[in-house]
Amino acid sequence: MKKRIQTIDYLRAITMLLMIFVNDFWTLKNIPDWLKHAPADFDGMGFSDIIFPLFLFIVGLSIPYAIEARINKGENSYNIFLHILKRSISLIIMGVLMVNYENANNEAMIISKYSWGLIMAFGIVLLWVNFSGLKISDVTKKFIRVLGVILIIFLCLIYKGNHGAEITWMKFSWWGILGIIGWSYLLISSIYLIGKKNIKIIFLAFLLLIFLNIQEGEYYNFIPEFKIIVSSSNHILVSGGLLFSLFYFKNIYKLEKIKLLKIALFISITLLLFGLFLRNDFPISKIYSTPSWSTICLSISIICCLSLDFILKFNDPLLKYIGFIKPAGTSTLMCYLIPYFIYPIITLLGFKWPELISNGGIGLLKSMIFSISVIIFCGVLEKRKLRLVV
Repeated sequence: MKKRIQTIDYLRAITMLLMIFVNDFWTLKNIPDWLKHAPADFDGMGFSDIIFPLFLFIVGLSIPYAIEARINKGENSYNIFLHILKRSISLIIMGVLMVNYENANNEAMIISKYSWGLIMAFGIVLLWVNFSGLKISDVTKKFIRVLGVILIIFLCLIYKGNHGAEITWMKFSWWGILGIIGWSYLLISSIYLIGKKNIKIIFLAFLLLIFLNIQEGEYYNFIPEFKIIVSSSNHILVSGGLLFSLFYFKNIYKLEKIKLLKIALFISITLLLFGLFLRNDFPISKIYSTPSWSTICLSISIICCLSLDFILKFNDPLLKYIGFIKPAGTSTLMCYLIPYFIYPIITLLGFKWPELISNGGIGLLKSMIFSISVIIFCGVLEKRKLRLVV
């Protein structure tokens, strides 16, 4: 169990490292196009288009362990579902706040966009921080939570954003990264819980999601288009991660390693070929969440997971060198939130990176150093037991 969870933690950590890295590209100039998000109508994807799907895959990998841990504590299905619902709602709220921050109108609000974003990040911490590292009274804890709620309500009341040609109040829009994770986690965890961990039921749900993803473009004229929160593509990646976790990690000590690896590689290659086959009718596009993009990203995610699992099993000394990134896999939400403090602060202070540091290869090095620095700081907070818990 420890080795298996270690693989998932480090895969999550590496993915978060890369997510912070690519999210910093907006501060750079003259970087290769293949590193960026591909344009909507371009049949293909850049490096940045692979990171979020990999994270969704990891969400699926973790579901069986999270639910089994609660079952082992003696919780019944009803209480586990309430926990899933609570986590999902928390992530959805954060996601909606963050996606509206992106569209906030700097002139139309009574405070600047970046002040709004900074207060948002502060409010999220107050609402969801884990108090175990703080020696404070219960009254103080309640006060902190109430203050967080007041700040979030205040931000909602004063919000005005650019949505299309209009200046409007908050919109769900595409729910934001955390919102999509919340919805996908809710759906796939519920299927796993209701299906009583039956892999056949989960596989049928996976196939249905692929069909729904295909039908989002009204491929079959006699069947109406049906979308599940933005796109079924997100749920495909989470359910694919769940299925792979149930197959690979649950059988790692039961089947011969070479046989298990061959089956896993066969699954990955099959998904890749299926994605390339779908490409004829559905060009690869992250923006449009096409089924070709979904299945190819799922194939890549499986290869990434297999590769890391192999490396960690046969290269234990490597952990000494990459151990510093582990907080990004164990305090992931806090790690993701830290840049939401940094960017508004440096903008409000009027700081701008020198041209040399924000250009080309040196700029990419700057973004990687920034990403590593965020993770190291997150590790400092984790040692003090300051984490976000949903």
